[in-house]
Formats: sequence, structure tokens, C-alpha cells
Amino acid sequence: MDIIKATRYQSRGSFLLIFIVSLFILFYPIQNSLFDGIGWGDKIIHFILFFFLSFFALAGWPLSIKKVIVFILVYALLSEVLQEFYVPGRSFQLYDLVADTVGLIAALLIFYPNKNKYLTAI
Repeated sequence: MDIIKATRYQSRGSFLLIFIVSLFILFYPIQNSLFDGIGWGDKIIHFILFFFLSFFALAGWPLSIKKVIVFILVYALLSEVLQEFYVPGRSFQLYDLVADTVGLIAALLIFYPNKNKYLTAI
């Protein structure tokens, strides 16, 4: 197995790990957040989470960029909707969705110019 293919599999594993962590972070019921004192603290967490989720998805599946974008956007929207109706202490926040989308865009801006190195193993 060459190094590029191995990197793709590592990226998929990293994506899966971050996805599992995101399920806990996004759907764990909270009373008070660690970031309540920081005005935009939870938005920073959303940005970082969706940046890494997006980057590793793009690196793991470089031929499916459009599918990755749709998946990440649907996941971001679905997580906010589910928080509103099913997670105690959580609610739909438009700015969370914006932070998720900005994280995706940042990952695209870093990944896209370098995508050829992820495609050479195909």
C-alpha cells in the first residue's frame, strides 16, 4: 500500500473519530456550558469541529467533494433541528449553523488547492 492510499485511510479513520466526538458534543444535554462566559465560545467549537470533520472527509473521499459538501451541510442543519426538538438545554441557533458552514468553507479553501496529492493514488 503506498503512502497516499494510507493517508486516505487515515483520513477516513480520523473523520469517523471526529464524527463520533461530534455526536457527543452536539447532542449531549447541557444545563450550563463551559463557554457561557465567552460570548462566541460555542461558535468557535462549532467552527473547529466542522473544519476538521470537513477536512478529513474531503481528504478521505477526494473524488466525492460534492457529496462531502452536501453531507456536511445536511449534518449541520440536522444537528441544529434535532437539538431544538430532542436535546434538553439545547436549541436551534442560526449562528451555530453559520459557524459550521464557515468551518466547511475553510476546510475547502485549504483542501481544494492541494487536492491533487489526494487523487494520485487512484
